Amino acid sequence: MNATLTLAPALLLAGLAASAFTAKEAPAPAPAQPIAAAASYKIDAGHSFVMFRVMHLGIGAAYGQFRDVQGELVYDADQPANSSISVTIDAASIDTNNADRDKHLRGADFFSVKEFPEITFKSTKIEAAGEGKYKITGMLKMHGVEKQVTASGKLLGAGKDPWGNTRVGLEAEFKVDRLAYGVDYMPEGLGKEVEVVIAVEGILAE
Repeated sequence: MNATLTLAPALLLAGLAASAFTAKEAPAPAPAQPIAAAASYKIDAGHSFVMFRVMHLGIGAAYGQFRDVQGELVYDADQPANSSISVTIDAASIDTNNADRDKHLRGADFFSVKEFPEITFKSTKIEAAGEGKYKITGMLKMHGVEKQVTASGKLLGAGKDPWGNTRVGLEAEFKVDRLAYGVDYMPEGLGKEVEVVIAVEGILAE
């Protein structure tokens, strides 16, 4: 699916707010610390988000997210070419804050989740694009179609969490032509281009 979805800051803030810990649950955060080069991290599903935005009738914008995100990444601050990211999304976990619309999106007009239960992204090349910024090239597979996409990525932060785990936070944005993925319902009513945002936190693998 051409990322019939655009990830928006509002959704990201909402997702972060929904997953926030209370003061009693979490100790004070530890100061940020440098992390090891070329380290492997498992994506923390509870603090990772895939969001999208698409135009509706040329009048407004519709937003949504996928609630089930898994994957892993390798991050090397000194040698970005050694870095990589792999994300697997449960297509049925789509959430646009409307049960009837979500049911429609899971069906044959859109994601066909019974036939294509997963959406995947696997990087093939990561290049430095400025301080803490990256150009991420990879393959997006959706609705049975796999095509190359290029995302603009950035490091959000890295260091120890209050429980002693080493974490890294990354965000990537890209646009998808949904028609190129065979998701062609209402081509004149819904935007053909979908904006997508992937925001992940990874925990250093032991």
